[in-house]
Amino acid sequence: MIGDAIYDIKMGQNAQVKTAGALWGAHDPKAVTALSPTFALKDPKQLLTLP
Repeated sequence: MIGDAIYDIKMGQNAQVKTAGALWGAHDPKAVTALSPTFALKDPKQLLTLP
């Protein structure tokens, strides 16, 4: 699950799938990273390098 909001990360975690926090989005990046997403992405290009 990829998203820029805490709700996106929580949804992915509840679904027990890998999560990627998009830190360039509308929500506070610190709040997103505080939820410990599987990946924390600073740039959209990083999506291309995810395993």
